[in-house]
Amino acid sequence: MQRSISLKAYRCPQTGRDIHYSFAHLRGGRQQSSSPLSSNNDEAQTNNILKNDESNNTTIIGPSAACWIFFYPAGPNRRLLEAVISRYTPEFQCDRDVFFICLNRPGKGGTSSSSSITATDASNISPEQEYIRTACNDIITIIDYYQVPKVSLLYMCAGSTFAYSFAKLHSERTTGYILGMSSWILRHDGNRSNDEGDNA
Repeated sequence: MQRSISLKAYRCPQTGRDIHYSFAHLRGGRQQSSSPLSSNNDEAQTNNILKNDESNNTTIIGPSAACWIFFYPAGPNRRLLEAVISRYTPEFQCDRDVFFICLNRPGKGGTSSSSSITATDASNISPEQEYIRTACNDIITIIDYYQVPKVSLLYMCAGSTFAYSFAKLHSERTTGYILGMSSWILRHDGNRSNDEGDNA
């Protein structure tokens, strides 16, 4: 199984937010077929997996690939995705390409902090809710950038809070697949959010 993992950063032109994230691409194995119809279809799928839109230099993840958002537990950051992918890649088998994206949460490792609560929202939303909402909006920003219509969700421990919040707030952007493990649900990362350096 071939794989590539990279650390990336994106500044949203609409909001000015900096979003730091890791990006993993697992290349699925495609078997050659003697059927002309199958061969043409496989070639078309390969060409549509990951391409550059020359009109705006935007990288696009094609519809034939699967895309997962990984929500890490309290403490770690986007780099945990590399450890997870390295551990399970040897056992990974899939007939199509799979992408994993893991975003640093607001205020972590280069990602902008959550926006301040306006007076209008102050009575309706808590700082924790604002933090989670900002994290979910950052995900929308990144999957819009890659033009991914829907994503599946993978979480560990405290990541469950963000995964289920994303599924609730943006159900139209999820495939309906949520996979994870958690012994408890954390309201937010609390003070541990600031424990990580800007180079994470």
